Amino acid sequence: MAEIQENIINRSKIKDSINPNDLPDLSFSIPTDPNTISNSRNEFFAERLRKKEDLN
Repeated sequence: MAEIQENIINRSKIKDSINPNDLPDLSFSIPTDPNTISNSRNEFFAERLRKKEDLN
């Protein structure tokens, strides 16, 4: 039981030691405008085509 208690204390110490500012920013914008979405798809497709042509 004491070991479990120790683990709980250690976990909370680790949790408290994490600074939110040190964590990577995982936010990203999701385009909701249909034109933006299709443009990014087309650019991605065009890039894949270029890579394919380079391989030939």
